[in-house]
Amino acid sequence: MIQSKSGLAQQAIGTSSPHSSSILDVSSTSKGVLVPRLTQSQMTNLSNPVAGLQIYNTTNKCMYTYSGTAWICEKKYVSNMVSLGDTVTLENLMVRIPKTGNASAQLAFKSGNTRITGVSFYSNTSYTVGNTVASSQAAYMRQSEFLNSSFSYFQSGLTFATRGNVQQIWFTDETNWKFYKINIVNGISNQILIEIEELN
Repeated sequence: MIQSKSGLAQQAIGTSSPHSSSILDVSSTSKGVLVPRLTQSQMTNLSNPVAGLQIYNTTNKCMYTYSGTAWICEKKYVSNMVSLGDTVTLENLMVRIPKTGNASAQLAFKSGNTRITGVSFYSNTSYTVGNTVASSQAAYMRQSEFLNSSFSYFQSGLTFATRGNVQQIWFTDETNWKFYKINIVNGISNQILIEIEELN
């Protein structure tokens, strides 16, 4: 049922008393509002989108709003337990631990050359018989370096030695002015916890 309140140009669905501040008031206790669902390609190919336009991106599984200059995903955080070689994605950023080569973080971006500056911290703990523990830490910085859709080690030469090892990365996407934090924990049976958070 759609009702119009004369003189105020208001539309109401599911209610006869739309809120005075709304142009459209949708009310329900059992259903939601379904916005247009587009793939990443369909979204980026929209002609002349207006600021405030919203769609659901089925590729990235996220609600997007057009800011007037770029599409912005509402999702700011993702956390997955994955196997070696699996990719965890947050918007345009992709992170993985490769199946072959050194077992540490590789980064890539779905589209475009992206300039980054950031730092990686690594904690390595090894265990021996009798619970003797040896620990080491390392830090590494990258400054104004470009990444693209091909995966690249953030810190080349680094590899997880044992389960429980941790790598943390903080970096700035200087192309799009976004800030990210990545946490990676080496689990058991080649299972890796990867967390990505956009901080701004």
